[in-house]
Parts: sequence; C-alpha cells; structure tokens
Amino acid sequence: MKTIFDFNPTSSELEGAAIRQSKEEYISVTHSDKIYLDIARLFSFRKKRLKMFWYLSKIKDKEIVSDFLLFVGGF
Repeated sequence: MKTIFDFNPTSSELEGAAIRQSKEEYISVTHSDKIYLDIARLFSFRKKRLKMFWYLSKIKDKEIVSDFLLFVGGF
C-alpha cells in the first residue's frame, strides 16, 4: 500500500497532515482509511483534485470523506 511518504512530502506537508512519525512507525500504527486520507490531504495541499478524489474513493468509511470535504470547502 502506498503512503504519503511515497509522494516525497515536504516537512510542511507532513506537518499539515499532522504526521510526526517515521515512515515505519506510521505504517505500523495507521489504519488504511487514515493512510488514504493523508494522501488525499497531500494532493489537496498540492491542488491536485483528481488524485485527491481518487484516494478519497478508496476510503471505506464515507463519513471520513464527508468530513474531509466539508473541511476543505466542499469542492
């Protein structure tokens, strides 16, 4: 499974996604929906909406998706 770390995030992008662990720690403690949400958040920061929506579509808990879209302005 890809994680936010596979997309060469900057330190400010990791901080914006509230990720403070190493890649190994992150993978060991993070649920798949959160992993996809963090990638979607990264693409939101980068203004890559198509990629953002693609990763949001992989999230099983649709309430997480709804909350995220409300937070980022609904797109």
